[in-house]
Amino acid sequence: MIFHNPGPAWNAAMSPLDQTGVMEHVAYLRQLADKGTLQASGPFIAGGNGGMILTRLGTTEEEAAAIGREDPGVRSGLITFEVKAWMVTIGAL
Repeated sequence: MIFHNPGPAWNAAMSPLDQTGVMEHVAYLRQLADKGTLQASGPFIAGGNGGMILTRLGTTEEEAAAIGREDPGVRSGLITFEVKAWMVTIGAL
């Protein structure tokens, strides 16, 4: 999983969708989804800004970190990322 938080370029006075560069971030996520790399993504509803990406099952931590580093939102400083390995123990993806 890749967690996103506001980065140094995030403007707290603006809504998430009005942030400079957010549409490039969204386009990148859509490309990942089209390739089958991204299972799901979205912002957190409660607790302010931030969100997460669930990558396809079997994605390594190194692959997830590369996905995070290549994100235009990360490269511009709009958001930061953190990779956390997650083991599915109940349910199916």
